[in-house]
Amino acid sequence: MVSLPSAMHAELVAQHVRLRALLLSAESAARRYLAGDPAADFRAALDALRGALSVHHQYEERVYESLLREGESTGTLRVERMIRDHENEHVAMLELLELDAQIVVDVLAELADDLIAHIAAEERIFLGAR
Repeated sequence: MVSLPSAMHAELVAQHVRLRALLLSAESAARRYLAGDPAADFRAALDALRGALSVHHQYEERVYESLLREGESTGTLRVERMIRDHENEHVAMLELLELDAQIVVDVLAELADDLIAHIAAEERIFLGAR
């Protein structure tokens, strides 16, 4: 586990809590959309999730890269691959959230699973028990 300063730890925990809440909100909006509610309500929930995910990704870019570089003893290539893989995960989620509501509603459960797994991995690696 990589050790984070307390303020960074608290910020990332808060962001993860917000992402989980927005994901639940998007899933609820998806159910309402499938039941006939306007797509605009679902889109608003997706946009809120996308915005929070974007802010989270930008924060992680600033925090994690330096921590990985400081703590990594196996070389620069591994760190570069970890950073690239992490960025690719975020980009894929962000791009998916921009698609038409009907497409997103069809894959939201999979996206939710991926996001929860992504958050769990971050918490395991960076936010372990203090």
